[in-house]
Amino acid sequence: MQQINRNSPVIIGGIGGSGTRVVAEILMRIGIYLGHTLNASLDNLWFTALFKRLDLFKKEHGERKAEIKKGLDIFTEAMVGGSVLSDDFRRRLSDYVRDIEKDAYFNNEFEYLYHNWENFIENIMSSNRPDMDDFAGWGWKEPNTHVILEDLSNYYCDLRYIHVIRHGLDMAFSKNQNQVKFWRAMYGIIPSGKNHDPVASFRYWLKANQNAIDTGKKMLRDRFLLINYESLCNSPEKEIKRLAKFVQLSLSNETFDIVTKIPSLPSSIGRHKKHDTSWMTDDGMRTLYKFGYGR
Repeated sequence: MQQINRNSPVIIGGIGGSGTRVVAEILMRIGIYLGHTLNASLDNLWFTALFKRLDLFKKEHGERKAEIKKGLDIFTEAMVGGSVLSDDFRRRLSDYVRDIEKDAYFNNEFEYLYHNWENFIENIMSSNRPDMDDFAGWGWKEPNTHVILEDLSNYYCDLRYIHVIRHGLDMAFSKNQNQVKFWRAMYGIIPSGKNHDPVASFRYWLKANQNAIDTGKKMLRDRFLLINYESLCNSPEKEIKRLAKFVQLSLSNETFDIVTKIPSLPSSIGRHKKHDTSWMTDDGMRTLYKFGYGR
């Protein structure tokens, strides 16, 4: 097995609930290492804790870029730096996490796992990372990754990014509205005061996906892959061949048979048909059609 290239991660992103977990499971089965500390959705929680932070986007442009670079230095070392991490790495990690300790998101959402920044540091330092020689590549799955895609493309010279998309109207009525609530201000989405606002959710879907696709096509070109979740479930053989080609891996017949059984159409497909969608605008419909969807 060739040595893992630190500059060539395979990254999976998309709006939460789009089917990123299915793509992550496929990649793990075909030999891509996606991390040590994952949740049930296969999100890389190290990445989440380090980068899902509103405070990053309140900083001046140059300061934000510098801080993201520091964080990616740490994250990359933690992921593929070897089984023994140095005292210098601990110091850099400690300094970095102290700077984000006061961020409410880090303290509240990760309290159940890390309790405080010392436990987060120990989680990284003591993790029993596998031998990278056992894998064909590395990367991570974290839906929010698309928010800093431009920074990632500047940092990793040979990254491959997979963006998963699902029908925007189905997403508007999804129970998973975490991204909408967290990032809506960045995309100019004004909360209506409702616990769940499908109009705001759909607007977020439009803006966030369009931004990710535009960034991917402009900065990554052939290292950007758009996966339609419905197509993956309906035609797994065809889509998994595209996916394997994209990550530059050849699959044995046995592996191919196994991974093509992973995608399956959930009962939530088409759920928007049970709801009132009369609020849809002509612009919204045109964007749906552009992304391959109709009402």
